[in-house]
Amino acid sequence: MMQRAVAIIIVVCVLLLPLSILDAQWAPRAETLLFVCGLSLASGLLIAPLRWPRAARWLLITLAGLLLAASNAGLIRLGMQAAFARVLAWASELRASRIVQDPDLVTFWVTLLIWWTGYSAAHGVASQKPALNALLPTLIALTVNSIYTQRSSLYIIAELSGLTILMVWTTNIKRQAQWNTRGLDYPDTWPEWIGSGAFIAIAVCGVAWLFPPLTSKSTVEWLKDTFNPTTSEVRKVAQQMLGGATPIPLPSDLTAGPRGNTSLPTSRLIGNPPELAHQVVMWVWTDQPPPLPDEARGHIPEPEVRRPYWRGLTYSTYTGRGWSNGSPITRPLSSTLVANLTQRFDLIADHGDTVFAANQPMSITAGLAGLYVGTDLIGLRGTLSQYTVTSHLIEADEDTLRRTPFTYTLDITPYLQLPATLPERVRDVAGQITQDAATPYDKAVRLEAYLRTYSYTLDLPPVPEGRDVVDYFLFDAPGGYCDYYASAMVVMLRAVGVPARLATGYVTGVYDFQRDEYRVVGANAHSWPEVYFEGVGWVEFEPTASQPVLTREQRAPPISLSGELVRATEVERERRAVLTRDIVLAVSGLALLTGALAAFWIRRERRLLALPADQAIPLLYQRLRRRGKWLGVTIHSSDTPDEFVTAFNRAVEACVATRWQTSAAIAQTCAARIGELYRRASYSTTAPGANEARQAWSAWRALSLRSFWIGWWGKLASLPRRFTQKIVFLRVPGGS
Repeated sequence: MMQRAVAIIIVVCVLLLPLSILDAQWAPRAETLLFVCGLSLASGLLIAPLRWPRAARWLLITLAGLLLAASNAGLIRLGMQAAFARVLAWASELRASRIVQDPDLVTFWVTLLIWWTGYSAAHGVASQKPALNALLPTLIALTVNSIYTQRSSLYIIAELSGLTILMVWTTNIKRQAQWNTRGLDYPDTWPEWIGSGAFIAIAVCGVAWLFPPLTSKSTVEWLKDTFNPTTSEVRKVAQQMLGGATPIPLPSDLTAGPRGNTSLPTSRLIGNPPELAHQVVMWVWTDQPPPLPDEARGHIPEPEVRRPYWRGLTYSTYTGRGWSNGSPITRPLSSTLVANLTQRFDLIADHGDTVFAANQPMSITAGLAGLYVGTDLIGLRGTLSQYTVTSHLIEADEDTLRRTPFTYTLDITPYLQLPATLPERVRDVAGQITQDAATPYDKAVRLEAYLRTYSYTLDLPPVPEGRDVVDYFLFDAPGGYCDYYASAMVVMLRAVGVPARLATGYVTGVYDFQRDEYRVVGANAHSWPEVYFEGVGWVEFEPTASQPVLTREQRAPPISLSGELVRATEVERERRAVLTRDIVLAVSGLALLTGALAAFWIRRERRLLALPADQAIPLLYQRLRRRGKWLGVTIHSSDTPDEFVTAFNRAVEACVATRWQTSAAIAQTCAARIGELYRRASYSTTAPGANEARQAWSAWRALSLRSFWIGWWGKLASLPRRFTQKIVFLRVPGGS
């Protein structure tokens, strides 16, 4: 009974860690951790009785844990080469001291943690090691999780209580072993020691609960000063490895407003819709011919003029959560291109130090400067609200863009950057869409047309923490707005080898014929991709479904793919992958469970073999009596061994058919042999020796499995007879 209680305590103590992680909801695929914990417990029980070298056991369990973690993280379904490349990418990011924002890496580490803590606990306790050593890894991990997620301390209290009871139990087991060695008799005092353990557990937890108020301020400050450098390094490493985790909203975060900034010089986070205000942001005059009034359209040919976008900043580095630039510097504007567009801006709204211009600025009003990252102009800087800019507006036709080469200079390589954490399916979809496109321009047009099949919406939930923004938009989001469309096109272009960048600013606006200027309002805020063509420059594209396509002389033919089709294909692929993973985990769990049961049986039989003959033979006889009860033998406490064996043999004969006669004869002979040995061991003046014990053991081995199957056969054969008797009984008047 006590062994069962101890086993339950061990299982509960180990399960507290995955339960606390599941409660905190910061680990991806946390629902699989309970299954992983069960496998680790079974593995610990399986390995404990094996008399293998310690190095062999550690190697086996390490390989099993790595395989399980890789499977749970989704590396197995990628294939050997892709999985190896993914691991190398993780290692490269960690070696460069960068935060790896990959939820699969978090799943890998957490699965490995659960595996090790569960195995250590089960193996340690099963090997009769000190309970503190066995459960210390679980306690440390549970404490760290509870502190940093600010979850309830009940998990820690329950863990400490169980650990204290187990420590008392292991101490009592050691003392019983010492008493047995000395030949001392002792009573079964488990109610006393479990009561003592519970009292100590309550006392320890009570002191721990009351300790913070009793601690002096100087002691707390000393602890902070002593351990702050170490904990800071640990926290830094944890942030790098667990960058893809889903942070839990703490109480202080619940009242925080949404993140947002209209002027982010080095970063742009995606996840909050733009403020679509209708207040005027700026007025812009250009030297282009004005558009025709609505009443004149259809009567007068409208000139072929492409209206420019007002660019504020461009971004080069995609992080998986948004966009960033390096360290920009301000210096005078310099360019060798020829200006073909003049603009005069009157900024009405507060713009900080961000100013706007069309495409490639060439000259600017005094007081403004260019913002550069390396040699690349990413925007303009200045606090002026009224200024004039001349720009080079690219007006290349499709034939010119198609003739551009597929080779680029070294300074363009930053615009091919992609994070190592980018999901492979994003690359796959980009390659599928552009597989027949021969030029960079054709690839860009195909991706632009594909993305315009996605729904435009501002009513969008936040991007789940740990998810790649583009992957979420392409496969899971109910739609998106300009940040999503533009980011997806830039990332997909880079995935197929075409340099691109993200630009932010405003669309042209509405022409005001009274002022001869464009009125730009907050609702015109926009993001768009710009694609680099060698010898031409940066060309705008428009994948956002709510905006008109930028006009050129020709357009590529429509594509057959759509977002809905790709999503349906991906859902089916994920369903199959999940089904395969579940089958692998189920088969692995079944194999480990079978192995654990086999190890338990082998260990029990070895202990029986090690007993003296005068103890082993009575135990085997008791097993024979239990097996007789299974066969339907009515057991009386007054039965002699010969009487019981006779009844046992009759039950065997009643259960078997012709095909089981040989097995029945063997079972009857073995039962008679065990009964005879038990009679001699119980009533003879000569104590049985090792030879008699081996004979009894051999008889039981020959009898055990045969009698088990004979019993099952008898029960199955009697089902029709019992069913018929039941029907007859119900038909008899008065039957119920």
